[in-house]
Amino acid sequence: DKNTIENQLNETIDSLKQDHERHCKELQTEIDELNEREEKTVHQHESEFEQQRKDYEDKLEEAILASQRTQTQLAELLEEKSKFEDTSILLKQDIERLQTELEDRDRTQNMATNEREAHYQAQIKELETKKHQSLDEIQNL
Repeated sequence: DKNTIENQLNETIDSLKQDHERHCKELQTEIDELNEREEKTVHQHESEFEQQRKDYEDKLEEAILASQRTQTQLAELLEEKSKFEDTSILLKQDIERLQTELEDRDRTQNMATNEREAHYQAQIKELETKKHQSLDEIQNL
């Protein structure tokens, strides 16, 4: 009877060992699957984050280049504006100078015209005086 109990105990122990080994294998398989899924998920997230980082980096680079182009255009426009302002100042100075020259020329011409007119008036007066004198002389004859 003792042998039977011992055999049964051994069978039960063997059965428990087998169950334990089977459970261990199942658990290890589950652990392996979970680890694999976790690794895939982590890798996927890392890939997504890396892609997002790369996209943001590309967009940042594009924004920097656009900003640099805008700054270059602004500098060119400011330079052009400065040249236009300088040209405008020079043109205004030329206009003022030419206007002054024209006014001086008009004044000089008016003075010359007035002098000629005064001279002609004096000549006319002198000729009229000579004419009257001649007429008086003719009448006296």
